[in-house]
Amino acid sequence: MYLTKGTLWRTVNLLYGFLVFGYYCTLAAVHGGFFYRPSEREKNELTIARHKLWDLEKQHGDLAHAFFNLRNGLKLHYVTAAPKLSENTNLVILVHGFPDSWAIWLPLLHSDVLRENNRMVAVDLPGYGGSDGLNQYTATEVLEIMTEFLSGMRTLFLPDDDSVTSGGGRVLYVGHDWGCSIGFRLAAEASRLCDHFILLNSFHPQILATNAKRIIQFSSKMLKSAVQRPSESRHVIHTVIHTSLPLLSQLKKSGYIFMLNLPMPFTALFGRLGGYWWIRYVRGLEKGAKPSFQGISVAELMASSLGPSKMEVASATPVGERYPPSVTARLRSGPWPEQIRLYREGLAWGTWEKSLETLGILFNLDDGRRPSSGAGLFEEGPLGSLKAPATIIMGERDLAMEPRIALDGIGDYLFRRSQVIILPKNGHWVPIEDKGGALLEQVIQWAGTSRQEKLSQRVNGLGTGAKITVER
Repeated sequence: MYLTKGTLWRTVNLLYGFLVFGYYCTLAAVHGGFFYRPSEREKNELTIARHKLWDLEKQHGDLAHAFFNLRNGLKLHYVTAAPKLSENTNLVILVHGFPDSWAIWLPLLHSDVLRENNRMVAVDLPGYGGSDGLNQYTATEVLEIMTEFLSGMRTLFLPDDDSVTSGGGRVLYVGHDWGCSIGFRLAAEASRLCDHFILLNSFHPQILATNAKRIIQFSSKMLKSAVQRPSESRHVIHTVIHTSLPLLSQLKKSGYIFMLNLPMPFTALFGRLGGYWWIRYVRGLEKGAKPSFQGISVAELMASSLGPSKMEVASATPVGERYPPSVTARLRSGPWPEQIRLYREGLAWGTWEKSLETLGILFNLDDGRRPSSGAGLFEEGPLGSLKAPATIIMGERDLAMEPRIALDGIGDYLFRRSQVIILPKNGHWVPIEDKGGALLEQVIQWAGTSRQEKLSQRVNGLGTGAKITVER
């Protein structure tokens, strides 16, 4: 009996997933995660933080909760921060990743610099925070919904399509983690939605696949030559190991993804282990740690991941809007089982079958709203190439990403007026890390202007150590 390639691949995935599962369980035991119980003080702080972030009846400063009604009857929860100016304001749409919610953007939402002439909109992804969950989290389902949401926000907050010609009214997409991956897909396949994409701490799916395939093919050829020329085998094996190191590093960093694709009983059990120990661990919030995040507290980070509690789901906005029933249903199982479905159902690499409604949205977007891009709806280009300006920001110490796999060859995929910025002392949570938030604030400000000033002038003047490694 022979194994097919598909069966062999699934078997390897399963075995590696269980290996990582065992590793994290051991780590949890060593760190006391199995038996962790929050103190009364921690419980009280979390209760206060959840009420602060998720109570629809109370304002979080001058932020406002709202819901966007989708064509399919589902709702997306979002929070807005109004600009100080009433004319020529930009629309900045903030999209979080795993395991976060709109609240990961609190420092930006409270930024006086950005609030001067930008309307900030932070949305909860489907299945996260206060948004409805989906029956499926395929590429088509998620990208259709995000396209509808972005189009709806443009209509709601930028009704004057000609405002961009006077220097305002630009639409900026800012995505972190899964929000970044979704942004890569939109910039490549629905670029007219936004004037500029700012993408943080995740992969371009096509670049990841291309770089991994290139290394595997090269190593395979070298090993075959070693068999044919035994006298040179030592040198060849050394070359193969050296060439494969970036891929092996990425495989190690991506181990958690294999774990999240194990049968659901295992992943669901692990997610609730020790009061969501793993979520605290990957953020550096385990017992005794002293994180240096800016503009958001430890309790608020956990409240961001957990979403509203039973107390908050009973609240309503001033106009009577409430959290949808699926948010209440998630209280029983916790947020984890729904959140990890983004990893399990093909969002990153799946084909996006655009609906007639989506094609209509993209077709009807006036080219006059996007003079900076010049990308056509049916413009050809390399598979996965971006069709709109983008600024990619990565922390060199990202615990989930190997820069040599994520960024090698990325210049071939970028649209003109795009950049790649590396922060040498930052990790995965750039939006809330020291120096990362300040850089992001300046990039948003720059992207929202006519951009006659070079981005490098702003980056170099911040003292963050950031380096622009690619610029087109």
